[in-house]
Amino acid sequence: MTLPKKKQGFRAITVDGEIFNWRYDAVIDIRPALHKANQLIVDTGVYGEFFTIHAIVSPDPTGLSPVTPGFIRKCIAFAKANQWDPGKKNGTMTVDYDKGEFTLRSTR
Repeated sequence: MTLPKKKQGFRAITVDGEIFNWRYDAVIDIRPALHKANQLIVDTGVYGEFFTIHAIVSPDPTGLSPVTPGFIRKCIAFAKANQWDPGKKNGTMTVDYDKGEFTLRSTR
């Protein structure tokens, strides 16, 4: 099944009653449904077939896991704990994810 073009590859997810749209294309791009200019970018440093929404047969030694709704929830929880307010138009927050740990890179 292909995604509708008007969604531009974004998928919807609800976290704590708030609707977000997300997609994975080199980085994970998460945006609140009400304030689409307010972006959360999660850079995993991994590009290619491993970090996709498909299941993985064997675990990866780097500590990465596939992009799943549960992983997106963790990204949003980390960002909110670090002053990201999806209810405001406050620009872009960039987060790095490496070996199971999130690190705040920048906020614009």
